[in-house]
Amino acid sequence: MNKSDTERHSILVIDDSRSIQKILRTELEQDFEVACASSGEEGLATCEAMTPDLILLDVTMPGMDGYATCQKLRENYALKYTSIIFLSSNEDVDNKLKGYDAGADHYVTKPYDSSELHTLIRKSIQQQKSWQQEMSSTSSIAHTAISNSGELGTVVQFYEQSFQCHDLQSLAQSLLEACEAYGLDCCTQIRGSREVVNLTAGNRPCKAIEEELMNELIGKKRILAFGHRTAFNFERVSLIVKNMPLEDSDKVGRLNDHVASLLNGAEVRTRVIDMEADKERQIVAKVRDTLDDIDNALKKVELLFGARDAKTAEIIDQLLKQMHGGFANLGLTEEQEEFFVSLVNSSMDKITHLYAASGEVNNYFGRISERLSSITRPGSGSGKAHSEQHTAYSQAQ
Repeated sequence: MNKSDTERHSILVIDDSRSIQKILRTELEQDFEVACASSGEEGLATCEAMTPDLILLDVTMPGMDGYATCQKLRENYALKYTSIIFLSSNEDVDNKLKGYDAGADHYVTKPYDSSELHTLIRKSIQQQKSWQQEMSSTSSIAHTAISNSGELGTVVQFYEQSFQCHDLQSLAQSLLEACEAYGLDCCTQIRGSREVVNLTAGNRPCKAIEEELMNELIGKKRILAFGHRTAFNFERVSLIVKNMPLEDSDKVGRLNDHVASLLNGAEVRTRVIDMEADKERQIVAKVRDTLDDIDNALKKVELLFGARDAKTAEIIDQLLKQMHGGFANLGLTEEQEEFFVSLVNSSMDKITHLYAASGEVNNYFGRISERLSSITRPGSGSGKAHSEQHTAYSQAQ
């Protein structure tokens, strides 16, 4: 219930300190009705008996602390517009964030300036009451308008549905369905950055003369009536109503407003769809550039691997030649020669295994590169699945 400027507003102080309660009561009772509670639980119980205009809440209290109390207070619908101010000696940011997250409107650190607190209280109550009045007034106007005319509900429903349209075809269908709800037979043209959709009622293509007429009317008057037909022209969306009820001038005036609102929503959604498509194309272009870089890097790695393989083979060949030559000079027994040859062969097997593993790494990166490339190719799996998802959604609608 709203209070006039001459009525005293009520304040509830929730603080476990009796001395703080006494100080605040002394400072505030000259201008406000002040009630006190010594715990969060007591404060919640007090709010069941009264609806204060503002609550001063301590943070640190035994049992339910200030944050938990604030959350519980916000769950009470009667306290939806009640200002809650935390009074706390904890001044760090984390505590202030916790207070804000709990639903408080302000966070005042102790010690506080009495006059500043008094000013903050008055300002908070005034702002909350003003907001409450505005919200109540807006809600009342909207409720009355929709109750008196279900026609506005069609506009609201179209706006909600348009958010789910991710292509121009489904947007055109939703627009025509909204017009059908008014009993209007229409055709529409939506002009995107990459395609133009022409559609009439029943999800059928427009007549050639209708398409030609909508093209001719681009840039002309926003609303142009000719006989029982009325054309609506926006930058990206045009629509022709073929059966305006001219016998009811009041209804024609309302329908003109409603259809213009529908087209305004379709215009905005068309811009969003274009921006989303542009962003997707930019992402694909960046992915392609990145793939080119990966491909070049892999080619360089392959060259390095090839040079390494050739150099290693040369070194091993020289080693074997030197060993065979050394065996003759060293006068080793046959068993000793076999031992060294076996040792070299074992090392060679390890090197061969290592090179085979590096070849697998190269093949692995090659497969990744090929898969990424397939993503950005026209008609590839990603884009196709994306398109099919939109089509399925539109059909479900």
